[in-house]
Amino acid sequence: MMGLFGFGTLYGKLSTERVSQFPKETLEAARRNIPIYKRYRHLLSENCFHLTPPVGSPEGWQAMEFCKRDGSEAVVLAFRNESAQSLYALPLKGLDTGMRYRVESADHRTSVTRLGAQLSSEGAILDLPKPMMSEILFLTPA
Repeated sequence: MMGLFGFGTLYGKLSTERVSQFPKETLEAARRNIPIYKRYRHLLSENCFHLTPPVGSPEGWQAMEFCKRDGSEAVVLAFRNESAQSLYALPLKGLDTGMRYRVESADHRTSVTRLGAQLSSEGAILDLPKPMMSEILFLTPA
Protein backbone atom coordinates (compact mmCIF):
# COMPACT_ATOMS: atom_id res chain seq x y z
CA MET A 1 0.00 0.00 0.00
CA MET A 2 2.89 2.39 -0.45
CA GLY A 3 1.87 4.16 -3.63
CA LEU A 4 -1.68 3.07 -4.19
CA PHE A 5 -4.41 1.08 -2.58
CA GLY A 6 -6.44 -1.70 -4.03
CA PHE A 7 -6.87 -5.35 -4.62
CA GLY A 8 -5.67 -6.49 -8.01
CA THR A 9 -8.64 -8.28 -9.46
CA LEU A 10 -9.55 -9.58 -12.84
CA TYR A 11 -13.24 -9.69 -12.12
CA GLY A 12 -14.77 -12.79 -13.55
CA LYS A 13 -11.52 -14.25 -14.86
CA LEU A 14 -10.06 -16.05 -11.86
CA SER A 15 -12.23 -16.86 -8.89
CA THR A 16 -9.15 -16.83 -6.61
CA GLU A 17 -8.70 -13.10 -7.36
CA ARG A 18 -12.18 -12.14 -6.20
CA VAL A 19 -12.07 -10.35 -2.87
CA SER A 20 -14.99 -12.46 -1.67
CA GLN A 21 -12.79 -15.54 -2.14
CA PHE A 22 -9.81 -14.22 -0.16
CA PRO A 23 -8.86 -16.19 2.97
CA LYS A 24 -10.43 -14.95 6.20
CA GLU A 25 -7.01 -13.88 7.54
CA THR A 26 -6.38 -11.71 4.46
CA LEU A 27 -9.74 -9.98 4.81
CA GLU A 28 -9.12 -9.38 8.53
CA ALA A 29 -5.69 -7.89 7.77
CA ALA A 30 -7.27 -5.59 5.17
CA ARG A 31 -9.90 -4.45 7.68
CA ARG A 32 -7.15 -3.63 10.20
CA ASN A 33 -4.95 -1.83 7.69
CA ILE A 34 -7.45 0.27 5.74
CA PRO A 35 -7.89 2.82 8.59
CA ILE A 36 -4.09 3.06 8.91
CA TYR A 37 -3.75 3.70 5.17
CA LYS A 38 -6.43 6.40 5.36
CA ARG A 39 -4.35 8.19 8.02
CA TYR A 40 -1.45 8.76 5.61
CA ARG A 41 -2.83 8.58 2.07
CA HIS A 42 -2.98 12.39 1.82
CA LEU A 43 0.83 12.44 2.20
CA LEU A 44 1.48 10.23 -0.85
CA SER A 45 1.24 13.24 -3.19
CA GLU A 46 3.67 15.31 -1.10
CA ASN A 47 7.49 15.03 -0.86
CA CYS A 48 8.87 11.50 -1.10
CA PHE A 49 12.26 10.52 0.31
CA HIS A 50 14.00 7.19 -0.10
CA LEU A 51 15.64 6.66 3.29
CA THR A 52 17.48 3.62 1.96
CA PRO A 53 18.45 2.86 -1.64
CA PRO A 54 15.44 1.54 -3.62
CA VAL A 55 16.90 -1.97 -3.54
CA GLY A 56 17.48 -1.68 0.21
CA SER A 57 20.31 -0.83 2.55
CA PRO A 58 23.44 -2.98 2.78
CA GLU A 59 21.86 -4.34 5.98
CA GLY A 60 18.71 -5.36 4.06
CA TRP A 61 16.26 -2.71 5.28
CA GLN A 62 14.04 -0.62 3.01
CA ALA A 63 12.33 2.63 4.02
CA MET A 64 10.50 5.56 2.47
CA GLU A 65 9.21 8.79 3.96
CA PHE A 66 6.32 10.89 2.68
CA CYS A 67 6.43 14.41 4.12
CA LYS A 68 4.22 17.47 3.70
CA ARG A 69 6.06 20.11 1.71
CA ASP A 70 6.02 22.45 4.72
CA GLY A 71 7.50 19.72 6.95
CA SER A 72 4.53 19.74 9.32
CA GLU A 73 3.63 16.06 9.02
CA ALA A 74 5.18 12.84 7.70
CA VAL A 75 4.85 9.08 7.54
CA VAL A 76 7.67 6.52 7.38
CA LEU A 77 7.15 3.07 5.86
CA ALA A 78 9.95 0.69 6.88
CA PHE A 79 10.60 -2.95 6.07
CA ARG A 80 13.19 -5.15 7.78
CA ASN A 81 13.08 -7.81 5.03
CA GLU A 82 15.51 -10.69 5.75
CA SER A 83 17.97 -8.50 7.64
CA ALA A 84 19.79 -10.00 10.63
CA GLN A 85 19.85 -6.50 12.13
CA SER A 86 16.80 -5.82 14.33
CA LEU A 87 17.60 -2.17 15.16
CA TYR A 88 17.91 0.51 12.51
CA ALA A 89 18.28 4.30 12.72
CA LEU A 90 16.58 6.19 9.89
CA PRO A 91 17.65 9.84 9.57
CA LEU A 92 14.51 11.62 8.37
CA LYS A 93 14.26 14.35 5.74
CA GLY A 94 12.06 17.32 4.98
CA LEU A 95 11.11 18.04 8.59
CA ASP A 96 11.08 21.45 10.25
CA THR A 97 14.21 21.28 12.42
CA GLY A 98 12.76 23.63 15.06
CA MET A 99 9.46 21.78 15.39
CA ARG A 100 8.56 19.13 17.98
CA TYR A 101 7.02 15.96 16.55
CA ARG A 102 5.07 13.15 18.10
CA VAL A 103 6.47 9.97 16.56
CA GLU A 104 3.86 7.24 16.84
CA SER A 105 3.98 3.62 15.77
CA ALA A 106 0.95 2.59 13.69
CA ASP A 107 0.29 -0.30 16.03
CA HIS A 108 0.73 2.02 19.03
CA ARG A 109 3.70 0.12 20.47
CA THR A 110 5.58 3.38 20.91
CA SER A 111 5.03 7.11 20.98
CA VAL A 112 7.76 9.65 21.68
CA THR A 113 8.24 13.38 21.21
CA ARG A 114 11.40 14.57 19.44
CA LEU A 115 12.69 17.71 17.78
CA GLY A 116 12.86 17.76 13.99
CA ALA A 117 16.60 18.48 14.29
CA GLN A 118 17.09 15.26 16.31
CA LEU A 119 15.06 13.19 13.85
CA SER A 120 17.11 14.60 10.98
CA SER A 121 20.51 13.98 12.55
CA GLU A 122 20.07 10.99 14.87
CA GLY A 123 17.11 9.45 13.08
CA ALA A 124 14.08 7.53 14.21
CA ILE A 125 15.15 4.26 15.83
CA LEU A 126 13.21 1.21 14.68
CA ASP A 127 13.25 -2.08 16.53
CA LEU A 128 11.72 -4.95 14.60
CA PRO A 129 12.57 -8.20 16.42
CA LYS A 130 11.87 -10.62 13.56
CA PRO A 131 12.80 -10.69 9.87
CA MET A 132 10.07 -9.70 7.40
CA MET A 133 8.46 -7.31 9.90
CA SER A 134 7.46 -3.78 8.93
CA GLU A 135 6.61 -0.56 10.70
CA ILE A 136 4.70 2.60 9.94
CA LEU A 137 5.63 5.73 11.87
CA PHE A 138 3.38 8.79 11.96
CA LEU A 139 5.03 12.15 12.64
CA THR A 140 2.63 14.87 13.73
CA PRO A 141 3.06 18.20 15.55
CA ALA A 142 3.50 17.73 19.30
